[in-house]
Amino acid sequence: MKTIRLGSAGSDVEKWQLFLRGRKNNSCIVVNGVFDQITHDETKEFQLKSKLKDDGVVGPMTIAAALKLRYNAISDDSADEYSQNWPTKPQEKSLSFQDRVKLFGNFNYISSPTSNNPEAIKITDNWSK
Repeated sequence: MKTIRLGSAGSDVEKWQLFLRGRKNNSCIVVNGVFDQITHDETKEFQLKSKLKDDGVVGPMTIAAALKLRYNAISDDSADEYSQNWPTKPQEKSLSFQDRVKLFGNFNYISSPTSNNPEAIKITDNWSK
């Protein structure tokens, strides 16, 4: 992985953005592979929390701190049993609505958002029983 900073772009930036979004519940980062001002600011927050120099540059020390928190900085395109890509994903297509109903049944629900989950639903029949 190369050092990334304000103005960098590419897959390394996208991976870093995903990591930062996963670390902060109210992250404003848009995962688009562009190291913008928001990514810079949230990188600085991460660095402060990690007791690092808060320069917004993702270099060796920042990566080391992130690795301790399970950041995956290494790409692996192999599919052997010890790779992150094993087992391989099935090549099935998505189920249609009718196929989902056949498989899971039909149920009624209403929107029931919470502060932690604005897309929450409440099942209104006995589907879960």
